[in-house]
Amino acid sequence: MRRFLILFIIALYALGSTELHELLKLPVLTAHYIEHKQHDPKISFWDFIYEHYGVPQPMDADYKKDVELPFKSTITFVFHIVVAPTEPVYFNTPFSYPTLQHSISYQNCFVAKKQCQDIWQPPRC
Repeated sequence: MRRFLILFIIALYALGSTELHELLKLPVLTAHYIEHKQHDPKISFWDFIYEHYGVPQPMDADYKKDVELPFKSTITFVFHIVVAPTEPVYFNTPFSYPTLQHSISYQNCFVAKKQCQDIWQPPRC
């Protein structure tokens, strides 16, 4: 049961955060190919794929079905799982900041040049 639950959560995450949910449309692809095969028995599967994915799609009689094929639409589908504790969580471990054993000195070696400052000025007429 635990393995099934882990695989289910991984599949749910993969389908929601990647384009793998488009693979769920494969039955639509096969049904549409069968329709094309009935109209033109000489069409091969690769000709069908080229017609629908290789060239720009014309507005023909079955355009609505063509748009429903896998990887034809750009619908963003995001699914996030948030797990929150039901009771408050308290951390009682004391924390102390470490003290510095030596002092740090900083010397500014940067010298601003007027030529570098001119780039930030607004354009003049």
